[in-house]
Amino acid sequence: MFRFGCALQLQPQHSDQPSQLYARCAVACHHGLRVVRIPPALASPLPAHATAYVREYVQQHRLRLVVHAPFAHISQLIPDMATWVSFFQQLGCADAVIICHVPQLDAPTATLLKRLDPTIRHYLALEHTHHAPDRFGAFTAQVGIPPIFDWQHYHQAAPWPYTPDRTLCEWAARWVTRRPLWHMSSASAHGSPTQHGTVVDSSVVIWLLRSLRTSGHVCDIEIESPAGIAAWTRLRREIQHKAPELIPFIQSGDTHADTQ
Repeated sequence: MFRFGCALQLQPQHSDQPSQLYARCAVACHHGLRVVRIPPALASPLPAHATAYVREYVQQHRLRLVVHAPFAHISQLIPDMATWVSFFQQLGCADAVIICHVPQLDAPTATLLKRLDPTIRHYLALEHTHHAPDRFGAFTAQVGIPPIFDWQHYHQAAPWPYTPDRTLCEWAARWVTRRPLWHMSSASAHGSPTQHGTVVDSSVVIWLLRSLRTSGHVCDIEIESPAGIAAWTRLRREIQHKAPELIPFIQSGDTHADTQ
């Protein structure tokens, strides 16, 4: 099954951390999403009295929690990553993910990544950004941390041969026993080519999903769009219209979804 997540544009909440987490997970579930990005500020261990009900909800709906680290050098993020790991362990989220960009693919960075605490490495994944895909893929293989395929970053690099489907499947295999994660967005119609657009190109998603199916891979997909749930709803509707054969392989748990 393919599971989706997207940015949740929620109104600011003047409530405690457990309530904000519960609300975020509940909104995701209501819209058939199973991958939930948690803001770093919320990803700290919960008070003991609130742990049980949040953990129960996350486990019941099999949610995958994701924290996207700020763009910084790995050495600056280690204390925060330790906090996020404690948060994941408290909720029993063994498949949660910490996503990090890697500004430098050099020997000191590789050494630092290899020496990270094993509990941090268990959750860590490295996101492809501006580097040539082949070079980035080789670096992640060297350090033994799985790569996150990002369609927009790959597309902007436009390497030759242009084979995003093959790259996605190869990188998915690097996750070994962990479920691969893939970022999907399309460039904004206005502004810089790296800015996320409000509409996601469903033809690309269908192409890549079909490639994954043919290769025997499953994958979780995070839609990166400022339109959030509206972008996901439109994408789901277009997949149903253009590629109905994929619908049985898209996990959606909401009661009103048209992809059941």
